[in-house]
Amino acid sequence: MSETKVCSRCGLEKPVADFYTSRRHKGYVQPCKDCHKKICSERYHKNRERILAQRRADRLRAAQGLPSLKREPITERLYKVCSTCGILKALDEFPVNEGYHQARCRACKNAMQRRRYEEDPSYAKEYALAWYHEHPDECWTIRRRRDARMRATCEVENSLTAAEWKEVLAKDGYRCHYCRIPYTKDNPATQEHVIPLSRGGSHTRDNVVSACLSCNSRKGTKTPEEWEEARAAFERIKSLDDE
Repeated sequence: MSETKVCSRCGLEKPVADFYTSRRHKGYVQPCKDCHKKICSERYHKNRERILAQRRADRLRAAQGLPSLKREPITERLYKVCSTCGILKALDEFPVNEGYHQARCRACKNAMQRRRYEEDPSYAKEYALAWYHEHPDECWTIRRRRDARMRATCEVENSLTAAEWKEVLAKDGYRCHYCRIPYTKDNPATQEHVIPLSRGGSHTRDNVVSACLSCNSRKGTKTPEEWEEARAAFERIKSLDDE
């Protein structure tokens, strides 16, 4: 008589041939093969985005000659590997949600949100409006920070003239300094500070370039190095989505 075992999920008694052998312990796993496949399928659909991001990160690391994230040794708790770009970064470069650092770094997360906005602007606007009504205190804090930045502009060097601004536009060819899209009535030029005013920049000819509203908003208070990193992350995610 063949040996049998009761499945922990469906409760049916089946031959041990219908159970997978355990890699950690001697014997067999608790659920039968059919139930085990269902569990794996449910787990995949529940964590599909994270699993696909993990695979994309492994492909990037393999192209760079780096080991898989699953085999990445944990060296210091002050660092974390981004699941999207596969780069080891400091923990302060990862957004915090409910006390835990998220899997994606801040640059990759912003790039993915930008990609989602370009695909469906209406969804992003509805989400932002809902977030505004659900988090009035955070919105009030954001407005206070913006007011503080505006007050700070009155204290920095302010010598940009109208003639110099026209020279900036002509130098950029009446196109955005970053994305190179030409200016139109629906896409006007804005004054963008290379070194943000809130981080010690000045409102002078040497620190001002022309930028479209989209690039100006995306750059925000980033330095040129931080902005280039954010743009590179967006291009990486865009290329992965196009594969």
